[in-house]
Amino acid sequence: MKFFSRNNIIYALITILVLGLVCLGFVTVITNDARKDTEDQMRELSNQTINTIANKIHTDSVCLRSIAETVGNSTMQLNTEDLRQYLERKRSIYGFGDIVVVDLNGKALSAIGAKLPNLKQMDFVEQARQGKTVLHQGYSSVNSHEQLVRIALPLKRNNRVVAVLYGVYMSNQLRSILTDRLFNSHGRVKLITSHGDVISSPEGALPFRNVEEFFQSDHTQIDQDEYRRYYTLLQRNRQGFASYRYAQEKYIVALTPMNLGNLTTTDNAQWHLSLSVPYELVASRSRTKIFQTTTFALLLLAIIGVLSYALYRSNQKKREELQKAYEEVQSLYRTIPTPIIRFRMEDGGIVLSDNRSFANLVGCPHETCQHRFRFFTKPEFIERIWALPDGSHQMEMLIRGYGKKYLWHLAFLEITTKPEGREVLCVLANITQQHEKLNEATLVSQTDALTGLANRRGIMEQLEPLFLTESTKGALLIMDLDNFKQVNDRFGHQTGDTVLATFADMLVDTLPDTSFISRYGGDEFVVFLPNTDKEQTCDLAGKIKERLAHEFPLFVKTCQFDVSFGSVFFPEDGKDWDTLFAKVDEVLYYNKRLNKMSGHSENK
Repeated sequence: MKFFSRNNIIYALITILVLGLVCLGFVTVITNDARKDTEDQMRELSNQTINTIANKIHTDSVCLRSIAETVGNSTMQLNTEDLRQYLERKRSIYGFGDIVVVDLNGKALSAIGAKLPNLKQMDFVEQARQGKTVLHQGYSSVNSHEQLVRIALPLKRNNRVVAVLYGVYMSNQLRSILTDRLFNSHGRVKLITSHGDVISSPEGALPFRNVEEFFQSDHTQIDQDEYRRYYTLLQRNRQGFASYRYAQEKYIVALTPMNLGNLTTTDNAQWHLSLSVPYELVASRSRTKIFQTTTFALLLLAIIGVLSYALYRSNQKKREELQKAYEEVQSLYRTIPTPIIRFRMEDGGIVLSDNRSFANLVGCPHETCQHRFRFFTKPEFIERIWALPDGSHQMEMLIRGYGKKYLWHLAFLEITTKPEGREVLCVLANITQQHEKLNEATLVSQTDALTGLANRRGIMEQLEPLFLTESTKGALLIMDLDNFKQVNDRFGHQTGDTVLATFADMLVDTLPDTSFISRYGGDEFVVFLPNTDKEQTCDLAGKIKERLAHEFPLFVKTCQFDVSFGSVFFPEDGKDWDTLFAKVDEVLYYNKRLNKMSGHSENK
């Protein structure tokens, strides 16, 4: 049998043709697979970047709303140095380029904002005045080449909009949100609107103010189909891919729309993240895979074919079993009614996973609730968790629920140290009702049953701590009902109790609403009048004596029923409770002795 026979040559040609077709199909599959992997990676990186931006904007809008509520609920005047200093502190804490208050006439009131022109006609100011939270991007009125992003919202006082508060991101702050270190620094990332305006790009990126300017550049080439696909994705707010050439190099661009939540944009433009990578990355990955796979296949083609098929079937079955088990565990984890969250303690508690119950508790969509655990509780609880060693622990903590209301929960913690950092599995049980009942019991223990005022324990728990605060000022009074024993002896103890209760009501009705009024014991009452001077104290004492004579004429006439006062002033007469109470008690009994000797009431 000849080796080069006609049949052998035909068989060889057929074999080469089949192998060529197989190789061509193999190359096509590898190329498509490499592109798909690249696109999946681009999509994942885009989503991660967008989540970071969206979380920051959402968090900053919450911070600005908190600042607006604080300023609105305070007595702070809007155009004062105190307000400017307060905003400057908040600006440095939250990382804004500036925080500005604009009055209804468009005048900026903050320290930096005072240099701005009148903003009354700006769209974002007008929409914020209408009660909306507005996200606005545009160029600075001072520097026309500097892109700014503003979050604006109304500042209300007594449920009425009196000004607009907005925070500003400067260009360098916007760049810090993005990164160009993607695909070994070959990627190009931009934040753009559906109109094609470039909001921000990393330092050193191509200096184009809008996408249309980039496409019309002498260095850029794009097919009409790709051009239409690009703008269709922008206008319809869809995620997808397009391609273009820049400086004779082909690029793939991924467009991903950004969810702005409840924020309103002034020009109704959806924000997108544009991520571009050279097409050479796909080709390079394809060539690497083809070379490695081909070399390996030529050496062990027959054996690998059989083993690969067997391993593939075995792995596929195991993968299906593992996937099924994983989905069952995830289903149980997501649907269990107890809130569960797993986070890493570094970087403020990066949330690794949570279930729907936790998402419902904090009012955050389950799919986008990838924040920091420190956003859901208070700093002191984070510090306590940091101090715990590995193992199982229990502690009570406040969790910020839906509507920003903090609720008490009993947290069951399982802390484990891993190479990536310390991870915490936290299971929560709501104990808010138990805390409320405890607070009610505490309030009862601090309240006098007869008069409804604070009792001696209430003084210790509520009044004494005030004198540890430097900002506290005012008058401390102690009152003693003269000849009250005669009222009890002549008219009975039930009448005496009625007199005490009526006198307590009279104090509540006569003294300012900010006063602290308590029954120290027997017929003695302790009162603290915040921000009250000596003249005002004397006037109030006179009113009490007048009402006493008017409302208890029988007891005044028959028992010489009266009231004696003692008063001292904080911090002039003392800087702690013991000193003040000793002095005011001494003044009271001096006045009582003076009244008895003189036969009439003239309090010192």
